Amino acid sequence: MSEETKPKEIPRDKKVNFLSIKFMHYAYSSQFKSQIVARSFIDSLVTPTFRLRHPGIKEVRHPKEEEMAYPLCKVPIKPAKIKDTEIDAVYPH
Repeated sequence: MSEETKPKEIPRDKKVNFLSIKFMHYAYSSQFKSQIVARSFIDSLVTPTFRLRHPGIKEVRHPKEEEMAYPLCKVPIKPAKIKDTEIDAVYPH
């Protein structure tokens, strides 16, 4: 539920729930680390704010290098594909 429509004074039919198919544009600010602003259209005037995590959670745990799918030194792209993209960079279409 959006932060603006969370108070109990707001009627249930006026509350805005988060549905990813309902919104097209999302904005995140490092100033407000646990919130995103969702918009129905790019730069629309109606901007409900949603919390990303539960207020009791203090910190997001990032995976350690050994837990990651690909270590930082490895690239999950075949060498031939890297060579092809380098050729495209030299000869743009």
